[in-house]
Amino acid sequence: MGISTQRSTFITWSRETGKPFHRFITWKDLRADELVKQWNDSYTWRLIKVGSYVLYMLSRSKRFRAGSVLKFTNNQTTMRLSWVLHNIQEFKSAVQSNDAMFGTLDTWLLYKMTVQSSVSQPPYNDFTAASGFVGMKPSTTKAHLVRAVLESLAFRTAQLYTCVQAETTYNFSTIRLDGGVSNNDFVVQLVADLTGLKVERPVQVEMSSLGCAHIVGLQLGIFKSKDELKSLRKIGTVFSPRPQVKKSYEKIVARWEDAVKRMCGWYLGNKSSQNSVQDSSNSVTPQNSFKATKLKRNSSNT
Repeated sequence: MGISTQRSTFITWSRETGKPFHRFITWKDLRADELVKQWNDSYTWRLIKVGSYVLYMLSRSKRFRAGSVLKFTNNQTTMRLSWVLHNIQEFKSAVQSNDAMFGTLDTWLLYKMTVQSSVSQPPYNDFTAASGFVGMKPSTTKAHLVRAVLESLAFRTAQLYTCVQAETTYNFSTIRLDGGVSNNDFVVQLVADLTGLKVERPVQVEMSSLGCAHIVGLQLGIFKSKDELKSLRKIGTVFSPRPQVKKSYEKIVARWEDAVKRMCGWYLGNKSSQNSVQDSSNSVTPQNSFKATKLKRNSSNT
């Protein structure tokens, strides 16, 4: 049996009775938010980051560079598990008596699909951000709102591509998109326009489920090798970039970036349009601009 499910979702239970100590805690759970802030603001963690930066300056190793900007987030299981340990007394007692078990969704073969939309990740991994429409006018229609939502998906995808391109030496020739959103031709075409690359959409867009089936088939001997699996991949549609469209979107993208900044930190109580974007501090490359420059290959690194 092969199952593709939500990653970073976990549960804890009693080794002796099998009784769970709490409900499933998903990757979107925010209860560890204060704990995350405490860790990120701690002197110990700041010292580690400073030390990593010093080592990077001396060695020019990308590993140390990554360590200098590393931050804890709610997405990480360790932070949410730590919250459980501090806030659920029954689980804490079970840990002390060696009766606590920890596992992911597949541990009990219990499954429940709860995600209703793939567009659920907060922008820039800022859990204090809000969603909203900026720049609405009396002439704004429902069609404009729908288009704005679809454009934002393409903008963010192109933005992440720019970040990856700047932080690695890998040369991209094409982008492969899959998942439910990739069924929308407008989004996929706009990604091609903004990145300047051809975008491939496979015949079967539900690649998570398909990949799970392929792994099971490989394990059971239905497929003989990984090369056989690669040959099964079929490209459905290829979207070519339109340079003139990218140019026409320059001002629109700039306004979108400003709007996203305004939404970040909205629920902090002291919201300001000057709030820093969390992803920018987590990443070597600022993600609030499409104009990131590509890193030069370091001759001392291979």
